[in-house]
Amino acid sequence: MMVLPFIVRSTRLALPVEQIVRVLPMLPVDKVGQTPDFIRGAVNLFGRSMMVLDMASRLGWPPSTLSPWQPFIWVMQEPFEALLSVDHVDLVCDISLPNTRETRFDDWPEALIKHMVPCQDSLLFISDINALLTSNEVTQCQHWLQQTQPQQTSPRS
Repeated sequence: MMVLPFIVRSTRLALPVEQIVRVLPMLPVDKVGQTPDFIRGAVNLFGRSMMVLDMASRLGWPPSTLSPWQPFIWVMQEPFEALLSVDHVDLVCDISLPNTRETRFDDWPEALIKHMVPCQDSLLFISDINALLTSNEVTQCQHWLQQTQPQQTSPRS
């Protein structure tokens, strides 16, 4: 299976390439209302607002500090689309998934843990990007994004 490995706080994670749109350089992030710590804010990407998730915070660690060289991973799998703030992105590679799942992540969100598979080279494979947020959190994100969308103006007659 082809995956995109990335690093968050010295932990190696990976996502299936089918869920990756592209890797972007850090973009200016605008804070959006009252959001949980793991939601960094929103960015204007090709004329539309997209939510930025801080993967360190989402995994229960202190928030990462944005730096000019920090990559964002643009992920998409219906109904979820966002930018993930990570520490480093590696080259795409091919991995084989094991048949057993015996890893414990006591501090991580339960919904995410169900979708993590330990692989070779200490790599943790996230099989479903939708597991990063609960359905309630997705709804909240959509609400916050609607508030940040540029206002449509009608042409004058």
